[in-house]
Amino acid sequence: MSQDPAVPAPRNTKNWLWVVGLVAVLVVAGVVLTGGSGGKTAAAPPPATSTSTEAPRPGLETAPTAPAAPPPVVHIVVYEVTGTGTGDITFGTDGAGGTEVVTGAALPWTTTVELPAGAEPQSASVVAVGGASEIGARITVDGQVAREGASSPAYNSVSLTATVGPRA
Repeated sequence: MSQDPAVPAPRNTKNWLWVVGLVAVLVVAGVVLTGGSGGKTAAAPPPATSTSTEAPRPGLETAPTAPAAPPPVVHIVVYEVTGTGTGDITFGTDGAGGTEVVTGAALPWTTTVELPAGAEPQSASVVAVGGASEIGARITVDGQVAREGASSPAYNSVSLTATVGPRA
């Protein structure tokens, strides 16, 4: 028996089911990979306001708490020596790089050092001698003055030590 060319051949519907299933899987995978946003960032909802006069129920928080700030990775230590003329400066820490000496430094003088943050405290020190008159020094740790001092006119020297990191 020959088939009439005007009558289409019957379709195999099983192949179409596979194609439709594959497309559905690809669409679901795309939604999962993009976080369901279609590549767009959703706007945050406005903050909730409460006009209730009820007291909060025990066990429920009334406000979200901010996460704790992570501990610093490094401590920024700034050594400063003030005065006029020149001076000899010795500075450093017990935990990083040892001690450095600057001879005949023009005053005022400053330098910044990054120290690795650790569980053990470190000490930073500066000794300055010289200057045409009174000489002063300051050690700043992470933006806070840790120690400062000045010489008496008779001696023209100053020595400071400060703790960097957690204190015992």
